[in-house]
Amino acid sequence: RARLKELPAAESAAEITPRDTVEDLQRDIVLRQAALNELKEELSKTTREFARVRARPAEISVRLPEAQRDLSEIRKQLAPFDAAQDVTSSRRVSDRILLEARQSRLLSELDMLKQEQLSQSVREDLLQAQQELLTRQVENEAAALDTLDTSLRQRLANEVDRMKSLADTLAEGLPQGDEAAQALAAEVQLLTVQLEDVVESMNKVKQASDDVTGLLNNLTSEYESIREELELGGSGRATVKVFFDLNSRTLNARADVSAIQLPALDEIRLAALQIRDQLRRQPDVEREFAGHSADAVTQLVAVRREVLETLQTQNANLIRSLAVLNGDKRQYLDQAEEVRGYISEQLFGFKMKSCSPISLSTLTDLPGGLRWAFAVDHWEEPGKALLAAAKRMPVRCLGAVLVAALLLLFRRRIGVALARTGTKVRRISTDRYAHTGEALLWTSLLAVPIPLLLGFAGWAFGQTSRPSDWLRGLAGGLE
Repeated sequence: RARLKELPAAESAAEITPRDTVEDLQRDIVLRQAALNELKEELSKTTREFARVRARPAEISVRLPEAQRDLSEIRKQLAPFDAAQDVTSSRRVSDRILLEARQSRLLSELDMLKQEQLSQSVREDLLQAQQELLTRQVENEAAALDTLDTSLRQRLANEVDRMKSLADTLAEGLPQGDEAAQALAAEVQLLTVQLEDVVESMNKVKQASDDVTGLLNNLTSEYESIREELELGGSGRATVKVFFDLNSRTLNARADVSAIQLPALDEIRLAALQIRDQLRRQPDVEREFAGHSADAVTQLVAVRREVLETLQTQNANLIRSLAVLNGDKRQYLDQAEEVRGYISEQLFGFKMKSCSPISLSTLTDLPGGLRWAFAVDHWEEPGKALLAAAKRMPVRCLGAVLVAALLLLFRRRIGVALARTGTKVRRISTDRYAHTGEALLWTSLLAVPIPLLLGFAGWAFGQTSRPSDWLRGLAGGLE
């Protein structure tokens, strides 16, 4: 707590002076981000330990009577050994040694539990102080990091604006008939646009990384909280409701990740290779325009090198940021799968007995459940989902509908062909394996339209972003 008082508030920690250059500023951000991640990890461990220690009194109050009863039983079992005359039997000696070992273990456990009870308040106070200290350190580091990140984005935006303005100004001062100089100006202007896109992508990646990290932290925190509650004996309908709500979030995890629209990592790497090749040609460009009379051309050549070097640096930073983001997304999806597995094990592995027995109320509640299942609001959602799928994937939807429509349109002809094949199969003289295969084909074509439409509808429902539990269940049934 003395160290906590010495730390500044988050507002004061945010008042830092950024480094002069963009490269130095980016290095500071990387270092501070690593330090912040370490602090967050330590804070997470301390928070889990603090929650465990706070739950210990309830566990100890349950374990103490049990250990005392076990000790009493062992003492009763040891009593006959003290009065027995036959102490040379190897079996009785081994049994006595085993009971005495169990007695010693229980005595040690009881002593440990009592000592833990006595030190409970001290340990809670120590962990609480440590948690408060780490929380303040995380807040201060995050505030300082936000300041540096804001300064970096502003400087990059200013650099882009300066380079674009300079390239446009120099392009206006070029001789009209000099095609080589005009081509150089167009190339530099295009490079400044690429730099602007890279800076914008970096901002999007930063925002997406913060969003994914927030989703992962929230999911992990709620998952650990529910696990601790179950370990302490919590169960019932409320817990089951929490499980279903959490399961819905895990099912939406892939949709959360898919909603993040960013440039592909391979595209950025390809662009970085192209920039590297252009930078390698910079000496050739400088030699080509070394003797040019227009001063604007000389400045354009220098601006070209500056833009290319900046692009090379920022592309490398963007690639690293995208790689980290992809790792965070993979970790979020893996955590969602782990949570889903745990929920399935608890709900459907019969580890929780929260369902009430079948009674008269089961029958009386059935009409209400049916009304909920077939409510009008629920049936409006599939229509909206199909309309959204048709707008998002018009070719696939149109293809599925056309195939089903054509099969239904030619249903009569297919039926006639099937009957004609059946006539050939019934006669020994005309029966062939090929006719049997043909009959199977016609039968499949007759049967496929309705299942095709239902399966496609289920697939389309499954592509809906954040569907309700009702629609998700309907999609699973149709698929």
